[in-house]
Parts: sequence; C-alpha cells; structure tokens
Amino acid sequence: MKSTTNTAPLLPNNETLSESLLQIQKFFNGDSIEKIRIDLEQLRDTTITESYGELDKEDKWLLIEFLRRIAGLVEAAHLLTTK
Repeated sequence: MKSTTNTAPLLPNNETLSESLLQIQKFFNGDSIEKIRIDLEQLRDTTITESYGELDKEDKWLLIEFLRRIAGLVEAAHLLTTK
C-alpha cells in the first residue's frame, strides 16, 4: 500500500525567510564578498602550510574540506542576499 504522507520539504514563510536573510547579512558582518573570499583562502593556505601541534595530515585535509563547504555556503548566502 502506498503512503499518502506528503514528504515534500516545507517552504519557509516570508517572516522566516526575512529572518534568515538578516542572519546571513549579520554573518557577513558588513564585509564584501571579496574580503570574505580572501579571508577563507588565507585560512585554507595557512592550514595547509602551517603546523598546528598535533594536527596531522588527515586532520588538515578534513579541515580543508570543511573550509570548502563553508566557502560554498558563503557563495550561496551572497547570492541570496544580493537578489
């Protein structure tokens, strides 16, 4: 028997969307997207080249992958707040 439960994701209402956009703008802290891109790139480069005590190669690459994901979120947030 087929389930009749609707599994489609709920879309945010206008108030929730407005609050989300406000939180994204706060995340940018008034900085331009260019500055944020540069900061993320510098953080990535520092993570690759600097030694952080017990941070081994696997940990560094885990951190680099996480920074890539954050960069993707930053780009998506930028698109949402500039439309």
